[in-house]
Amino acid sequence: MLSQFFRGFTQYGFTDRLYHALCERGITTFRDDENLRVGDRIRDTLLEAIERSRISIAVLCKDYASSTWCLDELVQIMKCWNNGKHQPVLPIFYQVEPSDVRRQRNQYEKNMMKHEDRYGKDSHHIKAWTLALHQVADLSGVTCKVKSYESEIIKKIVEEVSEKLPLEPLYIKHPIGFDSHFEVVESLWI
Repeated sequence: MLSQFFRGFTQYGFTDRLYHALCERGITTFRDDENLRVGDRIRDTLLEAIERSRISIAVLCKDYASSTWCLDELVQIMKCWNNGKHQPVLPIFYQVEPSDVRRQRNQYEKNMMKHEDRYGKDSHHIKAWTLALHQVADLSGVTCKVKSYESEIIKKIVEEVSEKLPLEPLYIKHPIGFDSHFEVVESLWI
């Protein structure tokens, strides 16, 4: 898995265009609504996809924090980033200020207060989500403001993802035409 992204409520617009731009560039991309098989445990499949990914993209929009699924996915993304492997994470702040995400202000504050009412202010969930939001907002990312050309931003994101993707080793079991060259070099040592 090369990259995956979790999107909140931008799936039919911005995130869909980003998904297709990444695929056109040849970057294998996980999109949870089409890559889940009937009968799969959704949560397990998503967490496994995050762990197997070589880069994660989090599209943080105004209503992102209203979804406990998105918050749980973000916690997993940040765990993979923090685990010593430093799996690259690219946050995209879609029509939201990074400082609102970091400090849970405006809509983020309202959504987190609703979660606090449900789970309790000192719950494990609230602490993990708050930390993950703070951590992702501290990363260098891409901001897509309300009045901006999304096609230019998507192009920039695709370039950045291409640059950040860790190189994957190429394993060739039997290179074609290499045996005869190897034999010549080997004979020189005898």
